[in-house]
Amino acid sequence: MKILFLTYSFAPKVGGIESHSLILATELVKTGYEVCLMTLTEHQEADDYPFQVVRKPTFKTSMKWYQWSELVFENNPVLKLSLFNCWFRRPRITAIHTWISRPGGSTNWTARVKQWWLSQAQLVIVVSKALQKSIPQPTVVIPNPYKNDLFYTDATTRRSKSFVFLGRLVSDKGLQIALKAVQLLLQSPLLSPDEKQAIRLTVIGDGPQKMELVQYTQTTGMSEKIDFVGVLKGQALVQALNEHQYIIIPSIWEEPFGMVALEAMACGCIPIASNSGGLPEAISDAGLLFEKGNSVDLGEQMIRLLQDKPLRQELRINAQHHLIDHTAENITGQYMSCIEKFRKAKMLTKTTPN
Repeated sequence: MKILFLTYSFAPKVGGIESHSLILATELVKTGYEVCLMTLTEHQEADDYPFQVVRKPTFKTSMKWYQWSELVFENNPVLKLSLFNCWFRRPRITAIHTWISRPGGSTNWTARVKQWWLSQAQLVIVVSKALQKSIPQPTVVIPNPYKNDLFYTDATTRRSKSFVFLGRLVSDKGLQIALKAVQLLLQSPLLSPDEKQAIRLTVIGDGPQKMELVQYTQTTGMSEKIDFVGVLKGQALVQALNEHQYIIIPSIWEEPFGMVALEAMACGCIPIASNSGGLPEAISDAGLLFEKGNSVDLGEQMIRLLQDKPLRQELRINAQHHLIDHTAENITGQYMSCIEKFRKAKMLTKTTPN
């Protein structure tokens, strides 16, 4: 089957949707599908992928690839690219990775247009049960995968560091909550001097809030405990995660899923995450949850992990089972099951006499 794969954002940009698109398109090609990925992301260098990449297509180019396609797969609504299907009427599967409605359920005109567009799809896939509850029509839940060919636990690396944060330095990601929790731990009577000495937080990422956060660590006297290392990618990121015991995912914004939890778990980190959105599904029984926005509760969960070795062992065992369900191969298999229904239906249409 010839699949026209639509995604608003793609590499070289870095993020959940970009990673998911690369994983899924690559795995589909491995299993024998023909894939053309169309995106609005520009890139000056030549693309080296096992599938065709079309960037910022012209009207004529879009028409050409729609004519070629047998199925349109839309990885998050991207109306600038997908509205061409109003002419071609190819079967369309739309995967939803983020909230359509505003917090509290209110909608603006953009959200209403997207909701109408979803109602026209033959199938809508969502990445979490939390997200499913926000979509008024029937949907299928297929969680996010992680790049299991990249993220792994390296037994030769010494796990000498305690806590790590990975994400953009914006208020929604909640790093300020983690910094307050570290401050509370350093003042806590429940920890010994040696335990306090071992506490450090590595911050991987960059963003507009960085200077404000750095200044906060300076004014609170925590500069020696917080390491801002910037953006890390590929093997450098895998190496850094393998050096840490725990990852803090303190998002204030309700994450639709939370792929970073899977990547960190694959590298041996135990997650401590906000108890909202899709994060509880992303970590399952392989980590701990704390009340969103509550630095005191986060600090208590951090102490719990530091002092409970049997709990740490249990969570790491649980992570091994949880990760199997989220490999690129297993998640792509679920997408393929949906795609195969369309392929078989098309074959039946061709072979059924009038």
